[in-house]
Amino acid sequence: MSAVEPREKRLAEAVAILVEAIHHDVPGVSTRPLAPYDDEDFTLEVRIPAGMDRDTVMDLCIRPRPGDRGSVWLFDPDARQSGGGR
Repeated sequence: MSAVEPREKRLAEAVAILVEAIHHDVPGVSTRPLAPYDDEDFTLEVRIPAGMDRDTVMDLCIRPRPGDRGSVWLFDPDARQSGGGR
């Protein structure tokens, strides 16, 4: 068994806290990890059930939380087709 690097452990803990916060703030969404984009540390997909306002959910997902030390970036695959984005 290999030892987990401290940075990897902190990242895993941060992702777990973020996922828990998203599920708390927006019940009904589902999350799953994706392969990271470019040089990002992790990428997370948040699936929004029909009837939820996408912009509201996106705002809740990126709002600052106590203890945040990093940045959250959003990639909206629908915006790619329309030329918009966040």
